[in-house]
Amino acid sequence: MIIESIKNEISMDNTEKVNENSFKSFLRDLGNFQFSNVIKALICSFLNIIIYIILIGLILGFDQGAILFIDLYTDKDPVSLILNISLFHFLTYFLSLIMSLYPTYVYTSLFVMDSDSNADENIKWNMSNWGLISFKDLRQKKLPKTSMDFNPYFGQPAKFWTLKFLEGSVRKFLGIFLFVIWAGLLIHTYYQYQIDIDLNWFKYVIYGFLYILFSFIFWLITVALRRKLTKAKLENYQIVYKRIEEIQKYCIPFFILLITAFVVSVYFFEWNLLNVVFQVIICLLMASYLLLFRTLRKLIPAVDEIDKFLYSIRMMGIVVFIFIVVLNCNYEFAEMINPINVVLAGLIMLYTIVTMWIKLFLYYKDNSSIKFKYFPALTKKMYYTLTIALMLFFSYNLYWGNNLHELQLVHADKEVSIDEFYQKYKNVQPIDSNRTPILYAAYGGGLTAHYWNYLILNHVDTIGQFDNILAMSGVSGGGMGISNYSAMKYLELSSSEVEKAINNVKNTNILSMELSYLFGLDLIREMLPSWLWWGHDRSHRSMTFYNDNLLTSEDLVNKTSFDKVYSTLSTDSHYPNIIINSTATVDRSGIVSAVRTDSMFPGTINLLDINYKGVGKTLTFFEASSTCNRFPGISPAANVPNKGHFVDGGYYENSGVMSLVSFKKGIEDYESGLDSTNVSIFRNKTKLISVRNDKSNYVESLMTRVANSLALKEDLVCNEDFTETKAMLSSILNLERTPTYLRDYLKKYNKHEYYLYFIDLPFYIDVDELDDFFGGTLNAELLHALKGEINKSNDEIERLLGDRKQQGYHLENWGVINPATARLLSRPVVIYMEAMMEHPNVKVQLELIFKSF
Repeated sequence: MIIESIKNEISMDNTEKVNENSFKSFLRDLGNFQFSNVIKALICSFLNIIIYIILIGLILGFDQGAILFIDLYTDKDPVSLILNISLFHFLTYFLSLIMSLYPTYVYTSLFVMDSDSNADENIKWNMSNWGLISFKDLRQKKLPKTSMDFNPYFGQPAKFWTLKFLEGSVRKFLGIFLFVIWAGLLIHTYYQYQIDIDLNWFKYVIYGFLYILFSFIFWLITVALRRKLTKAKLENYQIVYKRIEEIQKYCIPFFILLITAFVVSVYFFEWNLLNVVFQVIICLLMASYLLLFRTLRKLIPAVDEIDKFLYSIRMMGIVVFIFIVVLNCNYEFAEMINPINVVLAGLIMLYTIVTMWIKLFLYYKDNSSIKFKYFPALTKKMYYTLTIALMLFFSYNLYWGNNLHELQLVHADKEVSIDEFYQKYKNVQPIDSNRTPILYAAYGGGLTAHYWNYLILNHVDTIGQFDNILAMSGVSGGGMGISNYSAMKYLELSSSEVEKAINNVKNTNILSMELSYLFGLDLIREMLPSWLWWGHDRSHRSMTFYNDNLLTSEDLVNKTSFDKVYSTLSTDSHYPNIIINSTATVDRSGIVSAVRTDSMFPGTINLLDINYKGVGKTLTFFEASSTCNRFPGISPAANVPNKGHFVDGGYYENSGVMSLVSFKKGIEDYESGLDSTNVSIFRNKTKLISVRNDKSNYVESLMTRVANSLALKEDLVCNEDFTETKAMLSSILNLERTPTYLRDYLKKYNKHEYYLYFIDLPFYIDVDELDDFFGGTLNAELLHALKGEINKSNDEIERLLGDRKQQGYHLENWGVINPATARLLSRPVVIYMEAMMEHPNVKVQLELIFKSF
């Protein structure tokens, strides 16, 4: 029987016919080339490869990717910790399981169906009583039940290179390799922040050992073990059955205990080398078990039949579906979940949808005259018609027919006039005062910028200098920091309540809330016409979370206008004008300004004064604020009625300086119409503060200081050693062009008007990277001095973090974790930023700004 089956397999490989009129024939022509079967096997697993590109890109391509891992292992809330680590292992296992199975349907579609003259006789598609679609390969005769129902050619080494064997091997390898990918990313993340010794070479040794070990385990289980079992005598299978039953019986309890022990270890020891090694071991053990399970599945009574196996997968899929539904229904739950788990669940859902469509297509292809068992009206013709109709319908609504993210409007309130604003500021700043106005500009940078501006504004408020700020302008996360701080002032929170609110914000997880909608409700609603959608988009959800959970207010998102909040803030005394910057999808920027005139912000679109159906309308406070913080992909564009669509303000001007300069010019124009005896509030040079949170800005700040001390003139020059693709991506993502131009313009042509100050978040910088950072353009003297200044700054950062042991920063285990542009702050990043308020470079800048007050 075994020999007969081998002959049949060889015969089938040699008698394949080619359909010259299909794309499949082109793929089969690749068989004329060397390693053609390997290429075909990789094509079958193209979805797996795409998933790996996505996951590796998320972790390595963005600085915030590493923060997600660190947050997973530094969460001190026991419930959240248990939930996230358990979900991580379950979702990884499930995704790996389906990745090791589903590509077989692509293989069947491309290289079996319509490729064999007897394909209809060789492959039979069925639908079980559970509605599960599967196929049976009739080309192999079934062995007795007491033996193993395997392809019996494993004893023939030459047959390892057949397409069928390679497809199965590549599919399983690329599915279960997910565990090794996670292990490698964990090791990379750990070494990324270690500063004491250079162990990069050792990291690559570990990578190599890890991948070789996994490859050996893969061969041992999928080749050596199966070959041995194939050659075994039939009476020995009873022993195999018993051993497999024992493994299956104790395996799940074993992994539950192992992961429980890991959770306990993480709770007490957090992110350290011990737990990184522990996690890598768990990944390898789970990969080995899954390999064993996939190889010997037909010996496990619970899943020996394909229908039973698919049913168990369906049950796990239902669990994931319920998880996604709960994420979309409860933002408090979504805020608890690490973004990695949200991404894994989303990938499982999308992967399953694609595979189900392929399976349904193949089922109808093989059963052209059979109706769908659970929906008789869905015939083959109806299925094809419906598929085409849905694709056209969804395409139309995605590009032309959808206004899903239209911001809601409220009745306009009376805005604060420029005259009221001006007089109240002068009351704070008497004519005979030596004080000068302060313009406060907050750079974009996600939740990092948000929290950094909280810390700065709270410091300014604490020392009693908040009223000296004439206007505050923010972009993206910086704009949200200004808005949320102003919301606290509007709600008249006490100092202890402000501190509590700030603590709430620093522990928020906006990323998971927005990702859950990205893979959930927003994904569905994007495909429907506007008259069918319900509820609000993911940005509105985030603003509601700020409103309800962090500030415990009831109406800042849905009822209270932006103008109403500002007029309340400035009822009794001066409050800095609030300016929120966004980018229009046309050729202008968008401006939200509490104090405004028609000519104050040239070249911009005013988002507050809206004539909607002949009635004066405006935006609520948080809806208006959200227009600045809509990074494409993660957040949807804001559709403001009668104004257009608006995305993240950083795409136009990431510093917020331009709108402050326009506002100052607007005030000067107003002053020009006053009585000639009026003393201008700009009688002294204006202090323009730029609050920044990017590593390149900090390097530039240090270099400028060094260049001034050496009486040298040097500009920041970035490394241009790019490939064409990298150059294009860098050009798209570079948000510094306009801020750099504005800074240099003001220094050269308006130095009589402004004192420029930069409050930069300090970063730990590897001096060995400076040559690459500047592309080798700095002269030796400046580079040497800069390295000295950076080493001094690094020493201060290490000292400050070393002193934060009581606050929970473990320098010896964590290393120095630089903040990243992100919508999630981990506990190490929060402690780092708080510590940086004591950094000498920050303290010096704050003293310079307020020394004359």
